[in-house]
Amino acid sequence: MLAGLWFGVGRVCDFPYAPAMNFLKTERLNLQPLGPQDSELFRAHWENAGFRGWTWSSQPPSAELVGEALVASRSSFQAHGWGLWCIDYQGIVLGFCGLRQVAGQEHPELICSLEPAGWSLGLAQEACIAVLRVGFGTGQARIVVGMTDPEQDPGRAFIARLGFDPSTVFGPSPGVVAYSSLTAGTLEEYHPVSWRYKAFGELSVAELYEILTLRAQVFVVEQDCAYQDLDGADASAMHLMFWGPERTLAAYLRSFPPGSLREEIVIGRVVTLPSARGQGLGRELMREGMRRAWRQWGDHPIHLSAQAHLKDWYNSLGFVVCGPGYPEDGIPHLPMRCAGKSALD
Repeated sequence: MLAGLWFGVGRVCDFPYAPAMNFLKTERLNLQPLGPQDSELFRAHWENAGFRGWTWSSQPPSAELVGEALVASRSSFQAHGWGLWCIDYQGIVLGFCGLRQVAGQEHPELICSLEPAGWSLGLAQEACIAVLRVGFGTGQARIVVGMTDPEQDPGRAFIARLGFDPSTVFGPSPGVVAYSSLTAGTLEEYHPVSWRYKAFGELSVAELYEILTLRAQVFVVEQDCAYQDLDGADASAMHLMFWGPERTLAAYLRSFPPGSLREEIVIGRVVTLPSARGQGLGRELMREGMRRAWRQWGDHPIHLSAQAHLKDWYNSLGFVVCGPGYPEDGIPHLPMRCAGKSALD
């Protein structure tokens, strides 16, 4: 067990303004949004002189500065879905990681700080990748910047490993502070996720078993809905899977070619594993499914049957309601349609 300056095992985050989707879980870490109750602990972390020289400030922060940072983080979660998270490893919180919007700067900035007890374990990189995926997954961050002092070789090496481009400089004072850029495409190139896209006949027995297990876990058990999931349509569908750590099926959807079920491309059975939610994976799944469908079948409209409470979420992906609502297996649904590729760009 590691010794950290912050809180011990079993910390409960009292964060009423943060929806559950803001709590992140990676292979080794739990990331929880910082709240007002963390003010003194946050400040104590920053007063650790043993590592403060490697961060953005060599001076300990004032109580006012800490309070401002936490208020800004809360507002950012409400407005964007991202802010500052604490990094919990094996029940000990060792630091924080997040995105913040800097006044006068167009793009959000990645920040991360970790107690020395957590160094050399790859924890900071794991936390940053999760946070960056949330930022890009919300659709509100197309570029994220990383800031380092030119003399800080470890910091520059760290953001380079994440995929930041050091040749792109942002900010008013190049030479004093260096700002490097990162896009969603580069993050994927440096830290690829495990996508598989297969026709029914190409699925292994193990893959099919995991697909049916995930669909039953969410659509039948979690949603308490007795319905016929095995509807005879899987054989004519393409199956998109995302495999997370330890070869766990974390997200899935199926898609049908135009002219198969409707004139449009049809996407359905969109599902993410409960433990994998809150990382922007659902949005990533939909965008990947739409891109692959268009690549395979051309720039056709896409139709889906959306649960009514997800209307705004699908709106953000370019879908609009195209007819009256209806109950499906006892759950209110809406027909929704995306006109084509331009809606995703």
